[in-house]
Amino acid sequence: MKSFHRTMGFLSGIFLLIIILSVTVASSYMQRNDISFEDLFDGSSSIQYGNDWNFNGNFIFNQTNKSSDYETRIIEKNETFDIVDELFISTTIEEVVFVEEDRSDILVEYYRESPDTGAYDVKYKTSSTSNKLSVSTSLSIRNLRLNKEYKGKITIHIPSDYIFEKVTLDSGAAKIRTENIYSKTRALSIIASFGDIDITTDSPIEKVNVRCNLGSITLNVNKPINDLYIDCEMGDIKINTSSIIEYVSVVNNMGSINADFLENISGATFENNMGDINVTFHKNDDMAIYIDTNLGDTSSDYSTTSSNNTNFSFMTNMGSIKVKDH
Repeated sequence: MKSFHRTMGFLSGIFLLIIILSVTVASSYMQRNDISFEDLFDGSSSIQYGNDWNFNGNFIFNQTNKSSDYETRIIEKNETFDIVDELFISTTIEEVVFVEEDRSDILVEYYRESPDTGAYDVKYKTSSTSNKLSVSTSLSIRNLRLNKEYKGKITIHIPSDYIFEKVTLDSGAAKIRTENIYSKTRALSIIASFGDIDITTDSPIEKVNVRCNLGSITLNVNKPINDLYIDCEMGDIKINTSSIIEYVSVVNNMGSINADFLENISGATFENNMGDINVTFHKNDDMAIYIDTNLGDTSSDYSTTSSNNTNFSFMTNMGSIKVKDH
């Protein structure tokens, strides 16, 4: 087993070097061509960029055309729908805002700016089937350099205090904040491809799923949650709770994990491939934990067990682990 861990540690180190090299090359290209991250990732995983290879062997975007060379067009659409149990929203760069008001249906307002050229193709679609309302956008960019900001917004008007069975927000490149989510739901799912997630839950929720591919996750829990699942590919994770959570699972591939639980937690699993884990409990007493790391130090204020068949486990491949009793 130790030999396996050492092999995984070596492979993880190589993977880290590859990522650092890729980021360095991408940053160099962006500096040479005066492109910001907002320009490059001003959309979601549904963004498509046209590209060419030059004879120097470098991968470049063909950006002979600038978006500012075209007039800015405005797209506006308003639609009303019957009340549904499930709400699914998939966006590129559009900001999502919820408005509670005195009404008996759901109003979806869409606003989008874009350069007036087919090289910048925006698509917007809504559908309501099987008691589920879906709102989605996509963006395709070909042979066009973005040197101007184009705003987008989806405003969803819902009846005051209405509780959904499930709400999903899948964002491409926009940062997700508390005002962009609707937490009056029994199940909440938040997905970010590129961009940070920084939210506070102020309503009781049975199940919460938070996932980020590239960006940090900050979650403040002020009301009870039965099950909390957090998954991050690359970025730091920070959790602060002032309410009870029955079970929490946190997985990170590259980045630190920091959690502070002010109330009792019934079970927790923390896994990190490359990064430290620091967890503090305030109301949990006399629990036995499983703690293991391949390359790093471990410390715990609680008794430890050699079996991972326990309600509390902490594992990292490359990084230190600290579990504290406040």
